Amino acid sequence: MRPLHPRSKEQILTQAIPLFARMGFDGISMRDIAGAVGMSAAALYHHFPDKQTLYLRALTFSIQDKLQQVFTAVTPAGTTREQLHAFVERLLESLEREDEFRMLIERELLTVGQNHLPQLVEQVFQGRFQELLRLVREVEPDLNPYTLFLSLVGLAIHEHHIGAIRRTLTGVHGGAALTRLDLTERVLAHFFDSIAQRPSYEIRRLPRYV
Repeated sequence: MRPLHPRSKEQILTQAIPLFARMGFDGISMRDIAGAVGMSAAALYHHFPDKQTLYLRALTFSIQDKLQQVFTAVTPAGTTREQLHAFVERLLESLEREDEFRMLIERELLTVGQNHLPQLVEQVFQGRFQELLRLVREVEPDLNPYTLFLSLVGLAIHEHHIGAIRRTLTGVHGGAALTRLDLTERVLAHFFDSIAQRPSYEIRRLPRYV
């Protein structure tokens, strides 16, 4: 990776990512970020007009490299379930390796009414994201594909945490730790079962982004 120019936008984003991951959008100020980067607040505002802009740029900067590897795993070959299996397995791999990436995604999923993840993913990956939306539409054409995408990612994060807890408790209660393949199968089982068992009163047409 090429060296970062001092106080470049890239350097600011690189140092802002762990701050947003650990503290969240509301838990950190522009002055805090400026101090971590080693510049004045005025200089930071010269690069980014407000914290919202900085956050969205940092989130995009973080997910671009990680999700590129995830989307690469989805190929036209195989059934819908097999292609979703490849996506989930590679996503779980990224969640295991990249704590800051995982924390940012978790915070986005838990932010009620202000979830930027689908928009950013669509902007950055365009065709690859549309292919994934096509796959989830094949699972249930009448449900919002963006909601299904967020559900799939949320289930992957949940199973990632369950797998980590199980590995911790293996020595206490016995039993084998779940492999990434096991976790992938559990994610898909929950995903397909939740769609099959959804309540009849469910609102089937939701806004494009939630």
